[in-house]
Amino acid sequence: MYASQYNEDEFRRWIMEKYSSTYYANVVSRFFSRYSVLTKENVDLFLLRADVGERTKKNLRCAFNAYRKFLIEKGLLQPEIKQRDREIESMVEEIGRRMLGLYALHTVKQTKEHARRWLYFLKSIGKSPQEADRRDAELFLSKIKEERGAKRSTIASYVGNLRRFCAMFNLPNPFLGIKVKRERPLPRFLEKEDIEKVKKAAREMGEREYALICVLYSSGIRIGEAANLTWGDVDLRGRKLLINVGKTGEGRIAFINEEAALALGRWKLKTRWGNKGDRVFLVKNPYRLTYLVRKIGEKAGVKVTPHMLRHSLGTYLVREGVELRAVQEILGHKYIGNTQIYTRITQEDVERMYRKVMDQAKS
Repeated sequence: MYASQYNEDEFRRWIMEKYSSTYYANVVSRFFSRYSVLTKENVDLFLLRADVGERTKKNLRCAFNAYRKFLIEKGLLQPEIKQRDREIESMVEEIGRRMLGLYALHTVKQTKEHARRWLYFLKSIGKSPQEADRRDAELFLSKIKEERGAKRSTIASYVGNLRRFCAMFNLPNPFLGIKVKRERPLPRFLEKEDIEKVKKAAREMGEREYALICVLYSSGIRIGEAANLTWGDVDLRGRKLLINVGKTGEGRIAFINEEAALALGRWKLKTRWGNKGDRVFLVKNPYRLTYLVRKIGEKAGVKVTPHMLRHSLGTYLVREGVELRAVQEILGHKYIGNTQIYTRITQEDVERMYRKVMDQAKS
């Protein structure tokens, strides 16, 4: 490694010869006023804090990296060798031990990796986890976004995982006040003609398949709720379903239409497991019902999932003018914000409304 003054003088001369830019040379001076050695990590931090445009940052990064490569080739600078910090690695492994069995393996792996990057970042700026503050957290997230081109959903994952990490070790939690608005895609739903195709395919496959599709579409219940449904929860005469424990952890009543009630009645007469305690759709594992719905979709030539049927009901109800609060109750949403997503009008709706108004005006 080199002393600051030697690096600066050499680098200024090299910059002027290669780029003929006094501006770049002045930026170099600012760099060496803050950092004593020219490392990739120091360059990243310097450019992250630099008040310059993205294109200038990119050009400066190229200049810094080219000069480091030049020094290494001349044998004047040793390549950086990343060394693992035992204390950091030990803490990261402890995360795995504490989370194992409580979280999905993907979540455990992701939390470990995010915590590792956070801890090495803190080390690079000379801070311990106990000393980290909100500004450090924001700087770290900016670095992740700039270097990796991370989307908002990825940044949100970092925030959530690092909140969990800090809480796990009783550390100051600089991520608590940081909010990242996640991108929320429009729900995928089926139009009426596709719903009819799926119903037709299900009817051809059997009574259980037809009853399942009719119940999922007419009630909007989740696939897990359908898997937990017993005959004791079904009121065929009143066309109601008792959903004992939903996603919200509370019981509720779901409604079905006449078609679904008749389909359930026919299925109950045919099955050998029609007692109160028996599961309506026979299986406890919701993934098996999801697979069944997809097979029905394949037969119909329509891509469909259980949640698409739920979204289809929500979209249809809103299109037909049902009040949002009523849709919220029907679908069992805890928060109205989850229901409001169905109010996003499709392009077809916009065109239909336009044609209706303009055609009337013409006549």
